[in-house]
Amino acid sequence: MKKILVAFFILIFSRNFLGATHQFWAGAAEITITPTVETFSDSNKNNRYDAGEPFEDLNKNGKWDPVWLAGYRGGRYATGKQGDIWAKALVLKTKDASVVFVALDLIGFMFDEADKLKESASAKFGIPKNHVFIASTHDHSGPDTLGIWGDNGQSGKDPAYLEWLRTRVMGCVTEAMDKQKPAKVIFAKMHYPNPIDDPRPPRVINDLLMSFRAVDAEGKTIGTVVNYAMHAEVLNENNHLITPDYPGTLRQVLEQHFGGIALFFAADIGGMQTPKVIFHTFRKARKLGKALARKVIQSYKNQQPVEIDQLSVKTQSILFPIQNPRFAGEIQKGLFGETANLIQKQNDQIFLPAEAGVIRLGPAMIATVPGEAFPELGHKIRDKMNAEYKFMIGLCNNEIGYIVPKEQWHWDWYEESMSLGPETEPILLDAFDKLLAK
Repeated sequence: MKKILVAFFILIFSRNFLGATHQFWAGAAEITITPTVETFSDSNKNNRYDAGEPFEDLNKNGKWDPVWLAGYRGGRYATGKQGDIWAKALVLKTKDASVVFVALDLIGFMFDEADKLKESASAKFGIPKNHVFIASTHDHSGPDTLGIWGDNGQSGKDPAYLEWLRTRVMGCVTEAMDKQKPAKVIFAKMHYPNPIDDPRPPRVINDLLMSFRAVDAEGKTIGTVVNYAMHAEVLNENNHLITPDYPGTLRQVLEQHFGGIALFFAADIGGMQTPKVIFHTFRKARKLGKALARKVIQSYKNQQPVEIDQLSVKTQSILFPIQNPRFAGEIQKGLFGETANLIQKQNDQIFLPAEAGVIRLGPAMIATVPGEAFPELGHKIRDKMNAEYKFMIGLCNNEIGYIVPKEQWHWDWYEESMSLGPETEPILLDAFDKLLAK
């Protein structure tokens, strides 16, 4: 009799929480994506591997296989790890639509690699390909997944690692799908400008600290999404250890506090939005991650769960002209791997495919951008968004580099050297004009 009463009260609570019939589900999962690192003995102390030096041949192929770290300068190899890097997945579903979000502790994930995963997820789960969104945290202490940080001008991409990564991510998404349960969402936001620096004039930042939590019928957290505009680069070019940087600590603290799986997505980080630190240490990365986590937790004070009655997706395919001769040259040299096969030519101009998107999640809108938008562009897009909560996921389904406002373009500045060209920003803004048109 007691068991029957308990079951009855659980049923009543669930019906009150979700209504007579629930219409929204959520599931989350995580998996490590840390590459195996072969170490070597630097016998002559020149900070590089030389033929004949002893090394750890983990795959028994008779040669040293470095993990080239992404960001800063080429030829920076990993000597180990300071914490794992992760793939984190969140699946959201209504009776009308499903959306998959994947956050990767990588510097970026190119269109061809993202497309393979989107195809696999679509085929396996029967959801539209354009409902899968894969974004990078822009980790500057992870493996080179773009191809431009190898040694002596060689690609730093490891095809075997990327193949293994796809398997891991698909396993993660499958687990998130299997774990779906009835849910509601709690949204939160606040301004937090303190840790962000913008060394490029004019100083424009996006200090919005956005987040939402999917919670189940008992109020337990399924997944937490955090969205903030700051490079994951507390550790600088002197670091040789794989690490998720400050997002790792941020997620860990939130998972300990709320439970569930925490995902971090970089927002409009161009310009460049970088951590305001003097000492580039693991201690500082942890301190910054903890500070952000405390602000996220604070932002949930008095916030209540809401029923999600609308989940919809709109995407726009884009062809960006590659006006930067450096990009064109490196693609032709094969540094970007199979991305070269996606290049389209019209007359004498070459174009790179990409995609922008807008997801409506109840009172929130989420804009997805295929690179590192400057906050100037981010503010323009947010101004067009008709929602109480305005998220922006950068480096989503591609990494086309910095998206510099056309009126600020200087061919001899750093961000421009890592950009497709001056027409990228107006083309992307036009895409969002169409996506956000009423």
